[in-house]
Amino acid sequence: MLHYAKFTISNELKKRIDFIQARLADDSLPALGYNIIFSNSLLHHLKNAQILWASIKQYGQKGTQVFFMDLLRPSSLAEAKSMVYKYVAEELNYCKEIFIILCWLPLDDCRKRI
Repeated sequence: MLHYAKFTISNELKKRIDFIQARLADDSLPALGYNIIFSNSLLHHLKNAQILWASIKQYGQKGTQVFFMDLLRPSSLAEAKSMVYKYVAEELNYCKEIFIILCWLPLDDCRKRI
């Protein structure tokens, strides 16, 4: 994803943005006090969501803008099955596993953290 991002932004933005690939809780980032922290579809992959919140606290500063987006957990098993049918009906069987969708983060959990 970072490779793709580097080639899709303007040269002007390339001068102002550093893309950093790191493993949360395993790697250190090159600095502290970032102005913007951006996370796209990461949270649902973490065994412990606290890792993301702790990293934001560690690497942010007063006034840091935090942007994250992720997948939301359906409100019921029936809704999850409907989503599987709608979005991955033609995919491999393992892509249809309901547990994958049910691992997504509930919206209330996100709201509590913000």
